[in-house]
Amino acid sequence: MNVVLIIIDTLRQDHVGCYGNRWIKTPYLDSLAKESVLFTHAYPDSLPTLQVRRVLQTGCRIFPFLDHKAYKGNLFVGSPGWGPVSEQQDTIAEILQSYGYRTAFITDTYHQFKPSENFHRGFDEWTWIRGQEHDPYR
Repeated sequence: MNVVLIIIDTLRQDHVGCYGNRWIKTPYLDSLAKESVLFTHAYPDSLPTLQVRRVLQTGCRIFPFLDHKAYKGNLFVGSPGWGPVSEQQDTIAEILQSYGYRTAFITDTYHQFKPSENFHRGFDEWTWIRGQEHDPYR
């Protein structure tokens, strides 16, 4: 059995054939969907991109943190979900690895490749598709 988790940012469900759209053509996703389990009621508890991915990769809620303290100044620094994935949180990739699955991570979001963010944990290999966002390493 293969496990493929596809996370697509800013793609509406009603714009994909396997979820009922008849006029926008998504043949590759539709073909994969015929052999797959489709989630029709899966919602993260936070936005934007990094927080959503953190929730989906760890299964842990971002809000509320019982020990969260309000910060003065920059609203994002130190806010829930903006820090690294905690070493105490298992990721879906680590869990799959423990069951013998080979894991790979392909993304175009460079923030997930920052060593300090810990999104890479549990993956045997990873690929960063460059050019979708600001690239500070070029």
